Amino acid sequence: MLRILSALAITTLALASPSAHAQVSAFELNLHRIPTSTLVVFHKSNLDGTNPADISVYIRDSTHLESFKPWHDPTTRATLVTAQMDWRRFSVRAFNAFELNCDQLPQPRATLESGEHDLRISLMKDPVPLTHLPWHSYDFDFASLGLAMPMLKNPLEPFTFTRMDFEFEPTMRFREMGEITVRYQARELHNGRATRRYSIGGPGLRDTVGTWWADTATGTLVEYEIPIGDEPGYDSVRLTLKSFTRMTAAEWETHKQRTLCGPPPDHKGGTSP
Repeated sequence: MLRILSALAITTLALASPSAHAQVSAFELNLHRIPTSTLVVFHKSNLDGTNPADISVYIRDSTHLESFKPWHDPTTRATLVTAQMDWRRFSVRAFNAFELNCDQLPQPRATLESGEHDLRISLMKDPVPLTHLPWHSYDFDFASLGLAMPMLKNPLEPFTFTRMDFEFEPTMRFREMGEITVRYQARELHNGRATRRYSIGGPGLRDTVGTWWADTATGTLVEYEIPIGDEPGYDSVRLTLKSFTRMTAAEWETHKQRTLCGPPPDHKGGTSP
């Protein structure tokens, strides 16, 4: 499924959208920087620590990732978002959102698919113009941005992307929220890791500025703090890396099931450890 952009395709994209090419050109695909078959767990909360939750991101292969968010109440329900990356554009090609319930089949809730010049969303009648690239979703916890940043050609140079997300007032719509610029600031030890600290902000974050820490060696996300919320229940967000775990696809399915339903009963009528 992976499509690597050829020199001819780069030229074509540049002619079609010069501003998009200017941003995409900051990245270069390196498959060795994608931790495939890996579960990455983040801890999420407001900046003051309220509304804590763990989010599991499973990187299935070099193109597909999934985000699993259990609900606070009831804990036997969760949201699962599967995403397919478009490495020509260092953006998401497609989203599929599901509601999960213990011991039930996933319930489809919404889909998104990217075309050359627009996004088609199942919850909306008309396509959404796609005019700036790359684009990433804050409501997706910037998971696609976290996967793309290790691909930066020069991690010390600033780059810009567009935030695209749902807006619910005055009516529900999916739209470009504005540009966001990421700028390198300094190297520092953060959460026990050697990191590069970046500022992240601009119109796409309501003209606020947050902080993003990336692992110096791998470029992967260690933590971000952003002073505005991304979904109901959050007026700000701190997302902190908790763990990396190698995991097969079958183990990932078991992980989701155990999270929703608890450990299965053992042969003696109890529960397995």
